[in-house]
Amino acid sequence: MNIRPAEAADRAALEALAAAALPSWPPAAFAPADARQILVAELPAHGVAGFVVVQFALDEAELQALAVAAAHRRQGLGAALTDAAFACARRRRARVMFLEVRASNRAALQLYRRAGFEIYGKRPRYYRDPNEDAVLMRAALDSPLPAI
Repeated sequence: MNIRPAEAADRAALEALAAAALPSWPPAAFAPADARQILVAELPAHGVAGFVVVQFALDEAELQALAVAAAHRRQGLGAALTDAAFACARRRRARVMFLEVRASNRAALQLYRRAGFEIYGKRPRYYRDPNEDAVLMRAALDSPLPAI
């Protein structure tokens, strides 16, 4: 597995993954932006099999989206992408990372807890189709790495 920054040539694969895993995720979110980093997990025989989107503001980072192709779930790609998001945030000197996740998404909640996120609140009825609470999570990013 190779985790690398997304390139323009990855856009179709990113949009296809998002359509399958995150149907409400807008394609415009894959447009280049200085305050956003998109990383992809690439498998030698399969191409782009997952991605993570991290948004930055001052000393904070937000894990906005993480998706892994259904055929490649439970193989460590989600954990590797989360670790890569943390490393990227540390390089950009973020001190904390936030995210929100559907309350029913047990696999994601478990992944994020193992990565070091803690629950700090919820947004009632935040999601639609179906209506559902968002669980708010955060993780401290100790020892920022130097900016590259």
